[in-house]
Amino acid sequence: MPAPVAAPVLAVSVVVPIYNNYEGTRALLAVLAEDRSFDGRVILIDDLSSDARIAPMLWAFARSDERVQVLRNARNMGFVATCNRGLSASRANVVILNTDIALPSGGVARLLKRLNTAGDIATVTPFSNSAYGVGFPNLVYANAQPFAVRPEMIDRCLRDMPVADIELPSGNGFCMAIARKAIDAAGLFDESFGRGYGEETDFCQRAAVLGLRHVLATDVYVGHLGGQSFGDNWQDASRKGLLRVLHRHPSFVRNVRSYLHTGETRAFIFAAMVRLVQQRTGRSLMRVQDGDKITAAQAYLRISRSGSAVTAALTFAGETYSFQFANDALLEESLRWADAVAA
Repeated sequence: MPAPVAAPVLAVSVVVPIYNNYEGTRALLAVLAEDRSFDGRVILIDDLSSDARIAPMLWAFARSDERVQVLRNARNMGFVATCNRGLSASRANVVILNTDIALPSGGVARLLKRLNTAGDIATVTPFSNSAYGVGFPNLVYANAQPFAVRPEMIDRCLRDMPVADIELPSGNGFCMAIARKAIDAAGLFDESFGRGYGEETDFCQRAAVLGLRHVLATDVYVGHLGGQSFGDNWQDASRKGLLRVLHRHPSFVRNVRSYLHTGETRAFIFAAMVRLVQQRTGRSLMRVQDGDKITAAQAYLRISRSGSAVTAALTFAGETYSFQFANDALLEESLRWADAVAA
């Protein structure tokens, strides 16, 4: 009797855990319906939504697209267990998408491209307006869209820049590509995290112990509403999840501090912000020094110094964003990055 043949590994399985959020889900499915930049399946998992419109919408989408598989939980299992059902339904690399995101065209393919650049990458996370550690322009707080630009304009700006190799202390589960080898090595999300918050950080720390890395997709920007699955209790859920992570992985605080201290991601954001303004104005930024008076400049970069340290304050459309650099050389390097062209 011949030995069984192993099932081929697909390029990707896009896993979408769904609980209500009809409008957000509909918008996400509309993007996925048009996106043919990746090969594989789209696995939609309905966590027994109470909104009666969800199930018919998912089945209609499945009938219109041969890539789509619909699963429906027999009981409401929560985000973590629903994600695990999706991870277990595939043998491919996975991209988890929340329904409260604004996914850009081609975003999945760009996440996968970054995931496949090295054999030790476990997860890839994009920039977002609201996602700790990868916020744009503020890394750690929820952001309004800078200069009132649309999310797709930020994504286009990032897409046109050279990709930077930036390592993260953890991925972020709102939109995260996960290598199958990382799932096989580190296991699924720990369902003791209940309905969510912290499970992806715990997974990422387990993968890191095995020598796997988590990286930033610097060429992808995904809008994120955040906290929708928990209603008014999302902050409490987030705090409890973080405490559980810190109890299990006390070195995580040190890793986060180290990541934020290096300033590498902020330097890239500064370059992207400069590029964004230059694209909006059609000209290079005017540079002024502390003490110089500005009259009618639409956009400018004010440079101030304290010892060798340099602060660059970017002003445009009535908004100002300040970035610190250890010295002039690092500032000039970031400005050259703003003008560089993606390969």
